[in-house]
Amino acid sequence: MQKQNIKELVVKEADDLSPDILNEVLDFIHFLKLKHAFENKGESLEIALKELYTASMSHLDEEFADYKTDYPHE
Repeated sequence: MQKQNIKELVVKEADDLSPDILNEVLDFIHFLKLKHAFENKGESLEIALKELYTASMSHLDEEFADYKTDYPHE
């Protein structure tokens, strides 16, 4: 299957997903990119895992940015 056809299928399948699930899809895409960069460039696993950790923490920071405002705790 050609790249453009695959992209169209992915977009079509993702069209009705909730934002939370789309975030999971995006995280998975980032994971696959890191995995293949690790395999193709011979990077150390430690470097790939650090990049994944940084991306995950960035996502968590965005996800919980307004947590204290939305869920005040006394």
